[in-house]
Amino acid sequence: MQKTILATVQFIDISGGFWGFIGDDGEKWRAFPDDFPQELKQDGLRVEICANLLEDVVSFVMWGTEIDIISWSYVQPSDL
Repeated sequence: MQKTILATVQFIDISGGFWGFIGDDGEKWRAFPDDFPQELKQDGLRVEICANLLEDVVSFVMWGTEIDIISWSYVQPSDL
């Protein structure tokens, strides 16, 4: 299932640390398999992500829903 997500990038300091997305609706998202784009590794960065939801994925990190990022773009405050 494909989904568009408006979110803020955040470094999550659990299980060795990883980057995740906190959606505007409070949902938590994590790129799988750790394919988080280097350009997005900035706490507080606002983005719009187009992703496939990965519902049948097992991970040792018990945080958020796993996604496979298809594309992304920066969101400026004026875009909201």
